[in-house]
Amino acid sequence: MSTLAITKTPNHPASQKPVDAHGLTIDEVIPHLVGHTIDEVERELILHTLIHCFGSRTRSANILGISIRCMRNKIHEYEDLGIAVRAPGEPRVGRTSSSRIAVRSRRR
Repeated sequence: MSTLAITKTPNHPASQKPVDAHGLTIDEVIPHLVGHTIDEVERELILHTLIHCFGSRTRSANILGISIRCMRNKIHEYEDLGIAVRAPGEPRVGRTSSSRIAVRSRRR
């Protein structure tokens, strides 16, 4: 497997901003994402943002910088794949793993 050199800009604002309560920076998080597809990373980011926002699609979309329509389309796509998506206002259920997000099935 070949590796690519990644150019880092030390003064880049995103690399200095903590990304979670543990004080990790984006530069500390990125190496853990290597080996995952963009779709996987996007899905986990969307699902975890929904958890953080107590299922609020509007707030999650705003945080992620995407439209509410894009958010709804992604959620429907995940539900069609059988991935559980947190419902708006649904209480948190302990710690969830990335593959076991609080469930709400889409009614058809």
